[in-house]
Amino acid sequence: MSKYDKFDLKTNPFERTIADEETAQTYRIVGRDDQEARLEGFVQDALQHPENMSRSLVFGDYGTGKSHHLIQLRNDLKDGVKIDGVTHQAIGVYVGNLGLSIKSLYLEIIEEILDFAPELKDFVEELKPVEPESSVEKTFEVEQLMKNVATNLRKLSQEATTEYDYNSIFIFIDEAEDIVNAEESKVKDFVRSFLHVVNELSAARIHILLGFSQKAKTRITGYDEEDSQPLGNALFQRFAQRPAIRLGNLREGDVEEMLIDRLDQHRSTNKGKLYPIVEETVGVITSLTNGHPREILSIYASALQYAAEADLDAVNGDAVFYAIRGFDSLVRDEQILSTTSLSNFEQGLRDFDTDAANDLENLRGRLIGEDVRVPQDGFTTDPEELLQPISMSSDTEIRILERINEDGRYFYQLHDEAKDFLFGSTGGEGTLIADLDIRATTAPIKYQSAMSRGFALALREADYATTFPDPVGVEYEDYQLESWLVEYHVGEGYRRPTVAVAVYNGPEIPKEIAELFIKAIEQKGASFGILLKQGQGRSAELNKYLSESEGLKSDYYRERVLKIDLTEKQREEYAYGKLLGLGDSDVELDDDAFDIGGFVESLGVNGRVVDAIQEAVLPYPGSIGRRVIEEMERNQQTDFTITGLREQLDLQQYDLRSETMSGYLEQGLVSKDGQNWTYPDVEDDRPPWYRVYAILMDKGPLTRDELQSEVEQRFVLGCNESEEDEMLQWYLNRLRIAGYVEQEKGSAGEGMRYDVVSVADQVDETVSQARDRLEDAREIYEEAQDLNISELNEYNNQLDDVETTITDVDGSLNPDSGDLSRLRDALGRAETIRDELQGKIDARQEQLEGQVENLAIQADELEERLEEIKQEEVHVDDFDGWHEELNKLLEGLRELVGDDEYSLLADRVEEVGERLDKIDEELEEIAGAKQQCVKAYQEAKSLEEDAADAISDISSDNDQREVLQQELEDFDEVLETYDEYYSATQYKEALTYLNDHLPELEDTVDRAQRISSRQDRLNNNLDSIESDVKEDSDDDLLGQFRDARENVDRGQFAEAEQQLGEIQDRLEGPTPEERFRNAVKEHDGQLSKVVDTTDFSWDEAFKWAYQLYSSGEFDDIHLVNTK
Repeated sequence: MSKYDKFDLKTNPFERTIADEETAQTYRIVGRDDQEARLEGFVQDALQHPENMSRSLVFGDYGTGKSHHLIQLRNDLKDGVKIDGVTHQAIGVYVGNLGLSIKSLYLEIIEEILDFAPELKDFVEELKPVEPESSVEKTFEVEQLMKNVATNLRKLSQEATTEYDYNSIFIFIDEAEDIVNAEESKVKDFVRSFLHVVNELSAARIHILLGFSQKAKTRITGYDEEDSQPLGNALFQRFAQRPAIRLGNLREGDVEEMLIDRLDQHRSTNKGKLYPIVEETVGVITSLTNGHPREILSIYASALQYAAEADLDAVNGDAVFYAIRGFDSLVRDEQILSTTSLSNFEQGLRDFDTDAANDLENLRGRLIGEDVRVPQDGFTTDPEELLQPISMSSDTEIRILERINEDGRYFYQLHDEAKDFLFGSTGGEGTLIADLDIRATTAPIKYQSAMSRGFALALREADYATTFPDPVGVEYEDYQLESWLVEYHVGEGYRRPTVAVAVYNGPEIPKEIAELFIKAIEQKGASFGILLKQGQGRSAELNKYLSESEGLKSDYYRERVLKIDLTEKQREEYAYGKLLGLGDSDVELDDDAFDIGGFVESLGVNGRVVDAIQEAVLPYPGSIGRRVIEEMERNQQTDFTITGLREQLDLQQYDLRSETMSGYLEQGLVSKDGQNWTYPDVEDDRPPWYRVYAILMDKGPLTRDELQSEVEQRFVLGCNESEEDEMLQWYLNRLRIAGYVEQEKGSAGEGMRYDVVSVADQVDETVSQARDRLEDAREIYEEAQDLNISELNEYNNQLDDVETTITDVDGSLNPDSGDLSRLRDALGRAETIRDELQGKIDARQEQLEGQVENLAIQADELEERLEEIKQEEVHVDDFDGWHEELNKLLEGLRELVGDDEYSLLADRVEEVGERLDKIDEELEEIAGAKQQCVKAYQEAKSLEEDAADAISDISSDNDQREVLQQELEDFDEVLETYDEYYSATQYKEALTYLNDHLPELEDTVDRAQRISSRQDRLNNNLDSIESDVKEDSDDDLLGQFRDARENVDRGQFAEAEQQLGEIQDRLEGPTPEERFRNAVKEHDGQLSKVVDTTDFSWDEAFKWAYQLYSSGEFDDIHLVNTK
């Protein structure tokens, strides 16, 4: 009887937290639908395009479910994967640990393949060992091992996909744990070997999904190679064929689903329900573990065990409190509910009030384990006492409870300060910050500078900004108001603008605050300002100052200074005290005095800054960003991947990441099509330089200075000081290259002016570009035809359509914007067709190279077959000629690859393949000749025996007996000649000679058997009427009978048959043969009834049945055992 029976559970369903074969089949994967879809998509894409290796990475910390996902993918392959109604069969290999030995990895892969596809066992046993031979120099052992591993896996893949109809082989590698703990040299050696093998298998129909924890990834990317990129980066870039799949943690709903699935597998009732788990505990555990699957299962395993042993009715807050108390986190170096914090918490309560401490102890399951509200009557003491700060130590005070009023009824829940104290912080800000808050609110002008500095430092500590050392100051009353400058971290892909920050919590906002920000913008190059305040209005002096300000000063304060008001809750939580504590250099706050990141986030600063930048700033990317955009501009019809851009521009991974490109996308600097990145269209996507184009459309032709002035009045330039001219020119270059802006000479003294390009001029330029692209596409189309690429007709039709559009628009006298749009679309289609055809050409060339390697493998196998034949001493005229031909065939193919002669290679590959198949057939014929000789000889000896048996049955008076006997004896000479060939190991010649003469022997056998059979039939008929003839006492009839018998012996069968017929006519009644036929017909072919109802004996019945069977009148004779 299980202790979990009361919950209708056979066992504890949460104890098994590490995925293996059994757990993967027992429990479902929950949550992370996007990641699961991407994993399945990886398999489906690879199945649809098996020729080239598909590679990807799966990242996830220990316990997030990598093993479960990868085992599930392998199991799916066992059942076949259906795509568009077609089921694909492929081999799935799950490797639990990458290890540090390429040989061990190879052996584990082979073992898994045989477990999946045991039909390959014989082939695997014939593979050469991967361990290098002793003759190989020690310095080349590793290289030879890598080559042997790659060669064997390639051969195995070819066998599986060609002989057993598998689509391909998938290798799912789970953990790289050994990399975390091993010596650097061992890791580097293994990664080099692994990378080499992966490169060698790129066209072998093998696909790899490689799992890494963040810890292993961090370790491996820290190893550098001399004069090259980090070794780990090289590995990851090789697997960056598609974006890595990252397995995150679970949300609360996913956690519930996981728990229910676990429970359902071990119970017969309450299916689909969370029982016996109290629902409120799920949110608590999800929050405390950040949704980490293995931690959640471990906690609930302990909680369920406690609930069973303590005879609780459910896994409630008490059980969860027991489980999390002192629970060591699996991913963080801390306890989820620190026993030290809990001890201090309980002692602090007892020091305050023993009865209240007892009350909290009784309610801790609901307050802590379930985080629910408890009504006032749920306490035995007055809970109001616990609303005030209670001392936990000499310098820490926290509130225990928080009161909630619901329709006049009071409820109490655990205060956030108590939660922070228990779950990982020292608990609240204490009295120091409260004292500082009093100072800041009673003397706002005095502490304005320190609070502003604290605001800048808070942004820095929260990783939102980098601070500058010197503030901007303005005198006010007896103090210096100050604004501190920070370089704001907007996000990846953004230039970091300078932002002036200040805090003011005085009454009305004085004009000096506006002067402070305007000074920072005009003199320090600040792009924006942030004023943290509490809802104050502007003073009359400030309003007057702004109305009378000249130029852009008023706009600077009104439009470029973000005003953020603190909420009442934030002020109650000592916001000014926190800022003063950070900014006052005379105050020393503990490092964990409060959560700075959470505080800054609560202010909502980042969202306001980002919105302002996207609305008002014209971005100017850094040098790398400009290179990226210019590269995309040069290839506007290409869809880029981040990896492709890195390779094209020779950038490191940290130079250009997905976050960087997302930042560019947010600013409109690039566009996106699905998962790929594209260059933005001026009118459709309206990138930032469109705003300059719009100014020229609005204002008409402008000089450079006029345009610069217009831009600066309307927008904030997202560049450093002194870069304004460079930035504007970069914008104009984008518009000029796109054909939207041109330079023209202005009137005397004005210099050059900028204006928009007319539609007609844009059409002329675009026609020229489109014709060039069309010509490029036609050339590539012809190249594709030469490579025998299928399904090209549609591309030809599309190119014809492009040409028609170009011709139509070029012939228009007054082209409009619609014509221009059609033309640009045609230009884009021409470039797309060109790129798609180039992609097909690249893929075809890679396919041809793979076919050459496969043919090389086939040639090697033929070489081995030749050696085997030679070892068996089979006579072959010219072994060297075979070897020479095989080498010549392969050298010719490799020369074509080396010379990039792929069009010739396309035809030659097929020819060589056919020749190798022919050689294979010839070798098969040679290798099998010996066995075929034995078979043919046995057949000849069997025919000899049949002939001898038939001849011996023929009467010695029959002249044909001597003829047939001579033919049989003559065939012995054939066998003697055959034996001479065979003894000389000339098996092919022996077989040919014997097969040429076998028809003669077959003819002898056939004639002998026909004569013997006819003789037996006539004698049988004569025997059946002999008694009747003798009884008739007619001498003539008896003489005729004897003549017939003599004619049978002499082989005069025609005369004997005539005499037999005449004798039967003279005898009365049917002949014995006729009587037997009639009896068989009457009794439906049952001889037992014929014997029982007639005078035929069993011997006679069998004799007549055999005679009629031999003459073809009976098709078959069946014996039936009735016992």
